[in-house]
This record gives sequence, C-alpha cells and structure tokens, in this order.
Amino acid sequence: MKQLLFIIITLIAFCSTSQGQHINISELKAPESSLLDTTFLGTVDGINYGFMMGNDGIFDKPAFILEGFDPFNETGYHSVFSHWRKSPVVASLLCSGYDIITVDFKKNHIDVLTNAAYVKELLKRVNKKKAGHQDGILAGESMGGIIGRVVLAELEHESYDHEIRLYVALDSPFKGANIPIGVQYMLADIKRLNRKLVNDAFKDETGYSIETISEALNAKAAQQLVIHHIADSSQYHFTHFQSYLAEIGYPQKTRNITLLNGSNTGENYPFQPGQIYFSLKKGWAPVLKLEIESYMTATNNTDQVVSVVRDYNFWHMRKPRKEYLRTYPSSNRCYDNAPGGYLNKLSFSNKGIEDFCFVPTSSAIDLTDSIFYSKNGLHYYNTKLRDEEELIRVGASPFDAIYCNATNDKHAKIYLIPDIEDFIRKEIFQEKH
Repeated sequence: MKQLLFIIITLIAFCSTSQGQHINISELKAPESSLLDTTFLGTVDGINYGFMMGNDGIFDKPAFILEGFDPFNETGYHSVFSHWRKSPVVASLLCSGYDIITVDFKKNHIDVLTNAAYVKELLKRVNKKKAGHQDGILAGESMGGIIGRVVLAELEHESYDHEIRLYVALDSPFKGANIPIGVQYMLADIKRLNRKLVNDAFKDETGYSIETISEALNAKAAQQLVIHHIADSSQYHFTHFQSYLAEIGYPQKTRNITLLNGSNTGENYPFQPGQIYFSLKKGWAPVLKLEIESYMTATNNTDQVVSVVRDYNFWHMRKPRKEYLRTYPSSNRCYDNAPGGYLNKLSFSNKGIEDFCFVPTSSAIDLTDSIFYSKNGLHYYNTKLRDEEELIRVGASPFDAIYCNATNDKHAKIYLIPDIEDFIRKEIFQEKH
C-alpha cells in the first residue's frame, strides 16, 4: 500500500491531466522500474510481469507492453519498462491514467502461439479485475508485436470483447526477420565440430558461447520468424506461421499502429552483397589450426560460398581434418543490407560490417505479398517515391498509421523513433489536429 501511495504521489508531482491542457511531453519523466509491482495480478502461467498504476490511482485502463524475442534471456519485465521509459511514452501513459503492465515470457523461445495463449489469459484476468470497461492499449516489441496481433485477432474471432482500443507493434517482423545465411551456417558448423579450440576461439573473438547462441537460433520461435532458416530447410515452421497470420488477419476493433526502426528512404546498410562478414584464423602461416569465414549473401550468384569452417590437423597442415564449405543459391534480393532495424546482439563482424538488417522495413509494415516478394519489394517503402499515407490509402500496408525513421537504427528501440511525440499526441492523448 505504501508503495502504491508513493507511486501516485510521484506521478501527480509531474503529471498535468487538466482536460484540454497542452502537456509538454519532453518534460515528462517516468518513475524508476524498481517501483514495479509483481503481485497485483497474482501468478500468471507462462508470464512474469511488472505493474504500475496510472496517476489517477484507479486500475481501469491497462496498457500492456510485451517483450520481443530474447536470444540470450537477458530481458525481463523491468528492462522492458526501462527501455520504454527512455522515451516519453511511459510517462505519457501514466499521466493519462493508463496502468502499465510489462510482460516477460518465462519461456521466450517456445512456439509463438503458446505465448500468445498466455497473454490472452492475462488480458482476460485484467478485464475481470479492472474497474469499469474503459478501453486499453496493447503494445509489443518485435515478436511481442506479432503476439499482440494474434491475441487480439483470436479474441475477436472468439467473439470476446478485449476492450483494447489501440494496438501498437514496434519493429515487428510480420513478413519475417533476417539472419544472414552465412552466419547461420558458420554457427551450425562450429557447433558441429564440437572442438574446444574452436569453441574457445569463437567465444574469445565474439563474447558469445556457441551453445547459447545456437540454442536461441534453433528455437521454435526463431524458426517461425526467420525468413530463411537453415535448420528448417523446407521452411515448414515459417510458412505455416505466415499462413496462420494471413488466416487470422488483424484485429478489426482497434486502431492498428506500427513503429519502425528501419529506414523509410530506402537506405541500405553500407556493405556489398557477398562481402566477407567474419574471419577467424588460429595458428601461423603456413601451419593453420583453424580457419573460419562467413559472407553476406550475394545476389545473382547461384553458387556463392557463404561460410567456410576448416579444422586442420597439425600433421596434415595442407589438408583440413574437417571442412565445411557452404554455398547458397542466392536470388535477386539481398535481405542482409536491406533497409531495416539491426540486432546488435548478433552483430559480431570483425571485418568492418558493424550491422546487418534484422527486420526489413517492408516486413515491419507488413507490405502486401505481391509487393514484398517482388524484385524491389525490400525498397518499396521510400518516402522519396511514396509516403506513409499513400501506402495505407492503396492498401499496401494494413496499418492505420506508420511512424518511422529516415535512417536504419537499432531494432525494437522505441526511444529511437524520431516522431515519438507526434505518436504520443495522436495515439495516446488522442489530440485532434
């Protein structure tokens, strides 16, 4: 009770809620994440959560924020709150009387639909517990945005009133995410060698354990979300998941918004398709112990080498004891350097390529299939040629509004969205212009 009273007093001190009063968003500050309550809603299957009451002290307007795919299980409900409080969004929500619920999935890597089922139960519990029937907000970052879509669309198909007015997706891979094929093969072959020298050398160079990164990359959720996944050569999980999303569509009783960290001007990443991404050699010329290389996917090259892993025997230095030489039939599309948000947790190039495209901009706006899979689909969203309003007007994107960057930024970071104050005024405060 004392904690709740302190939160309310803190919020009242910096919030102005007079009807019609113009709030200076840039001056709003949110409380620390340490004030989050984890007992308010009781225990929820499959979910850890944090809760913070809005400034009115009445639990009546929930605002859910769902975490995204967490490769190394580093994100919790506190860090979800901390990410969002770096922007004025959290403070604006609290000042508007919204009650924030940050969601962390206990098993982040499992089937996306299983975690969606957990969120559905959480939402139903919240609607039973809250006062009245005011509509809330459901937002999700990356995979969490897709989970939010599934939750709301399924509930509508079940004729359940979810009492959500605004659905927000933050850099969510509706058409899939991208991990370079060469990186995937390299990681798989290093693990396949299962040699301490190789594993230790890779960890020393990158800071990642090969076991940890392989577990994340091969998880069910990753195979559902990654466009070309080598562990799922038939693309069964990806195509079936895409078919399910197409089947359920989008929620119809909400205003649907997407926020992007990728460029809306067609800006590529500054490297060429086929360029070397990572290189590691152990030993000394002419005696090599280990040689590892991976390349970004080339275009219009049907027999491109994307990954090389060679393990040499000291007594046969000219002939590797084990060799994995991977080629890939490239196409006329390169996802690796396309416009989109980057995932720096997997950006460990030591050859000058700082980042690659993780969630293509065209995927985050869920560009229609006929355009997305066309030759220029990855660069179709370009405000120099067509703006957001035109994309929406002609039905190229299913969203009601798009907020984005001119440049490529770090994936799923709301504080990097330059139009965030415009988003807050239009979508949270619902100001009329």
